[in-house]
Amino acid sequence: MDATDLVLAIFHHVLVFSLAGIIGAEFVLIRGDLAAATLK
Repeated sequence: MDATDLVLAIFHHVLVFSLAGIIGAEFVLIRGDLAAATLK
């Protein structure tokens, strides 16, 4: 495997996981705290 392919694959995975983390954080921040009654 070429070194360029490895670098691009690593960069791709970093971008995908950071994007998923950002979207998850936005859902948590927009939704706010979950009350105990909501979880039951």
